[in-house]
Amino acid sequence: MRQEPVPPPSGVPPRLLNLAFDAGSGICLWAPHAGPHDAGALGEAVDHHDLPLTANTQRLLDHLIAWHDLSLDWDAPPQPGPDWSTAEARRFAHTAHRALQRLGHELPAERYQVRADPAWLAWDAPPP
Repeated sequence: MRQEPVPPPSGVPPRLLNLAFDAGSGICLWAPHAGPHDAGALGEAVDHHDLPLTANTQRLLDHLIAWHDLSLDWDAPPQPGPDWSTAEARRFAHTAHRALQRLGHELPAERYQVRADPAWLAWDAPPP
Protein backbone atom coordinates (compact mmCIF):
# COMPACT_ATOMS: atom_id res chain seq x y z
CA MET A 1 0.00 0.00 0.00
CA ARG A 2 1.41 3.37 -1.01
CA GLN A 3 1.82 5.90 1.79
CA GLU A 4 0.35 9.35 1.26
CA PRO A 5 3.08 12.00 0.94
CA VAL A 6 3.33 14.69 3.59
CA PRO A 7 4.04 18.08 2.05
CA PRO A 8 7.41 19.54 3.06
CA PRO A 9 7.62 22.89 4.82
CA SER A 10 7.66 25.78 2.38
CA GLY A 11 11.10 26.56 0.99
CA VAL A 12 12.63 23.19 1.93
CA PRO A 13 14.58 21.73 -1.01
CA PRO A 14 13.86 18.15 -2.07
CA ARG A 15 15.88 15.44 -0.33
CA LEU A 16 18.53 14.05 -2.65
CA LEU A 17 18.70 10.26 -2.81
CA ASN A 18 21.35 8.29 -4.67
CA LEU A 19 20.56 4.84 -6.03
CA ALA A 20 23.70 2.79 -5.40
CA PHE A 21 24.38 -0.81 -4.47
CA ASP A 22 26.79 -2.01 -1.79
CA ALA A 23 26.98 -5.79 -1.50
CA GLY A 24 25.81 -7.02 1.89
CA SER A 25 24.40 -3.69 3.06
CA GLY A 26 20.72 -4.44 2.42
CA ILE A 27 20.38 -0.84 1.21
CA CYS A 28 20.16 0.74 -2.23
CA LEU A 29 19.23 4.36 -1.44
CA TRP A 30 21.66 6.76 0.19
CA ALA A 31 21.37 10.42 1.21
CA PRO A 32 24.65 12.28 0.66
CA HIS A 33 26.45 13.54 3.74
CA ALA A 34 25.85 17.21 4.47
CA GLY A 35 29.47 17.95 5.36
CA PRO A 36 32.96 16.77 4.51
CA HIS A 37 33.27 13.00 4.52
CA ASP A 38 35.25 10.10 3.20
CA ALA A 39 35.03 10.23 -0.60
CA GLY A 40 34.30 6.50 -0.66
CA ALA A 41 31.35 6.72 1.71
CA LEU A 42 27.92 6.28 0.14
CA GLY A 43 26.21 8.53 2.66
CA GLU A 44 23.35 7.98 5.06
CA ALA A 45 21.41 4.77 4.43
CA VAL A 46 17.74 5.30 3.57
CA ASP A 47 15.36 2.36 3.99
CA HIS A 48 13.15 2.28 0.90
CA HIS A 49 10.38 0.67 2.96
CA ASP A 50 10.02 4.01 4.78
CA LEU A 51 9.33 5.92 1.55
CA PRO A 52 5.97 6.45 -0.16
CA LEU A 53 6.49 3.70 -2.75
CA THR A 54 4.16 1.06 -4.09
CA ALA A 55 4.59 -2.47 -2.79
CA ASN A 56 5.75 -3.57 -6.26
CA THR A 57 8.54 -0.99 -6.32
CA GLN A 58 9.61 -1.91 -2.79
CA ARG A 59 9.80 -5.55 -3.86
CA LEU A 60 11.74 -4.63 -7.00
CA LEU A 61 14.31 -2.81 -4.85
CA ASP A 62 14.48 -5.80 -2.47
CA HIS A 63 15.11 -8.03 -5.49
CA LEU A 64 17.85 -5.75 -6.84
CA ILE A 65 19.61 -5.66 -3.46
CA ALA A 66 19.61 -9.47 -3.24
CA TRP A 67 20.61 -9.79 -6.90
CA HIS A 68 23.53 -7.39 -6.46
CA ASP A 69 24.75 -9.44 -3.49
CA LEU A 70 25.42 -12.24 -6.01
CA SER A 71 27.94 -10.00 -7.77
CA LEU A 72 30.45 -10.70 -5.00
CA ASP A 73 32.22 -13.97 -4.29
CA TRP A 74 31.57 -14.11 -0.55
CA ASP A 75 34.32 -16.71 -0.13
CA ALA A 76 36.91 -14.53 -1.87
CA PRO A 77 35.90 -10.86 -1.84
CA PRO A 78 36.27 -8.67 -3.84
CA GLN A 79 36.25 -11.28 -6.61
CA PRO A 80 33.06 -11.43 -8.66
CA GLY A 81 30.51 -14.09 -7.83
CA PRO A 82 30.72 -17.36 -9.76
CA ASP A 83 27.55 -16.60 -11.75
CA TRP A 84 28.22 -12.87 -12.25
CA SER A 85 29.05 -12.53 -15.93
CA THR A 86 29.10 -9.49 -18.19
CA ALA A 87 25.67 -10.52 -19.46
CA GLU A 88 24.36 -10.79 -15.89
CA ALA A 89 25.80 -7.36 -15.04
CA ARG A 90 24.02 -5.90 -18.08
CA ARG A 91 20.69 -7.47 -17.06
CA PHE A 92 21.17 -6.09 -13.57
CA ALA A 93 22.03 -2.62 -14.90
CA HIS A 94 18.98 -2.60 -17.17
CA THR A 95 16.69 -3.50 -14.26
CA ALA A 96 18.38 -0.99 -11.93
CA HIS A 97 17.80 1.78 -14.49
CA ARG A 98 14.13 0.78 -14.71
CA ALA A 99 13.94 0.97 -10.91
CA LEU A 100 15.49 4.45 -11.02
CA GLN A 101 12.76 5.53 -13.43
CA ARG A 102 10.07 4.08 -11.15
CA LEU A 103 11.52 5.91 -8.15
CA GLY A 104 11.43 9.17 -10.08
CA HIS A 105 7.83 8.53 -11.03
CA GLU A 106 6.56 7.42 -7.61
CA LEU A 107 8.40 9.72 -5.22
CA PRO A 108 6.92 13.22 -5.06
CA ALA A 109 9.28 15.60 -6.87
CA GLU A 110 8.65 18.36 -4.33
CA ARG A 111 10.07 16.10 -1.60
CA TYR A 112 12.65 13.86 -3.31
CA GLN A 113 15.22 14.01 -6.08
CA VAL A 114 16.54 10.58 -7.05
CA ARG A 115 19.59 9.95 -9.20
CA ALA A 116 22.05 7.19 -9.90
CA ASP A 117 25.06 7.71 -7.67
CA PRO A 118 27.88 9.10 -9.84
CA ALA A 119 30.06 6.12 -8.91
CA TRP A 120 27.35 3.83 -10.28
CA LEU A 121 26.88 5.64 -13.57
CA ALA A 122 29.59 3.26 -14.74
CA TRP A 123 27.22 0.31 -14.45
CA ASP A 124 28.27 -2.18 -17.07
CA ALA A 125 25.64 -1.13 -19.58
CA PRO A 126 22.89 1.44 -19.94
CA PRO A 127 19.38 0.18 -20.61
CA PRO A 128 18.82 -0.92 -24.21
